[in-house]
Amino acid sequence: VMNSVKFLGVLNGDEKIKAINETKVGIANPSGFGETFCISAIEFEVMRVPVVSCKKNGLLDTVVDEKSGLLVRSEKQLKDAIVRLLKDDKLNSEMGVYGEKFVKEKFDIYKVCNDWMKLLTDVYENKEQKIQLINNNFKYNLKWLREINRYVKRIKILYWLPPISEYEERIIPKFKKL
Repeated sequence: VMNSVKFLGVLNGDEKIKAINETKVGIANPSGFGETFCISAIEFEVMRVPVVSCKKNGLLDTVVDEKSGLLVRSEKQLKDAIVRLLKDDKLNSEMGVYGEKFVKEKFDIYKVCNDWMKLLTDVYENKEQKIQLINNNFKYNLKWLREINRYVKRIKILYWLPPISEYEERIIPKFKKL
């Protein structure tokens, strides 16, 4: 590992901010295993650090591929993406600016809190919830199937269906052993 690469472990808030400010490329859990949202990608982006990671799970919604970072499918692509952003200062800067804007528009604390307040008020007032299908990145990581599953689970007799991740983590590996 090069001297410029550091594995920092768990950091407190000030340590994390300092470390991110000294970072040129943020690598957010490149295995993608277990990521449902990937807050680290958001933390990098809001501080103008482009993100490199895998093209799956929550990263499909927290990183805009080719705009706020680079999402990849293989170890070779991961390496190439990191090197590309380390070498290309203009691209790095453009993605950093876009990432900050993207996070502030989509994940602003006041917007998110207002959305939660509306949801909780509607539930309290027994208003029916409108399901909004997520309409981007359908072709990656079975997202199309996840959205269909989410919609089908609204039918009262099918509410018990597990999320697609349950099939991926528990059921499919058992069939692979056979």
